[in-house]
Amino acid sequence: MALDRWLTDEERARAKANGIGTKTLYYLLYISDKWELEEALTAPPGTVRHEYEGENHKWLKLAKANGIKVKLFHQRRKLGWGHHKAATKPVRKKKVPGNER
Repeated sequence: MALDRWLTDEERARAKANGIGTKTLYYLLYISDKWELEEALTAPPGTVRHEYEGENHKWLKLAKANGIKVKLFHQRRKLGWGHHKAATKPVRKKKVPGNER
């Protein structure tokens, strides 16, 4: 959630004491919408990861649940497949020569 006020000098000093630069702090609070004020002021850089949902996030979750790797999902999308088909169509089994019984 973007902060709707300017930072105070005390908040900037607190962030600096935790190793967070001014530009980083401004990015976390005013541009990114995933950070709360207290977390942005106290969490050292690189220690907190937020889950960002991209354009295909829900389809990638479905693909993983169906045993389809991310790379294959993207290859199928490049070939013009729809999201649902690319995430749900089972992967073909490779035929190995010599193992025919």
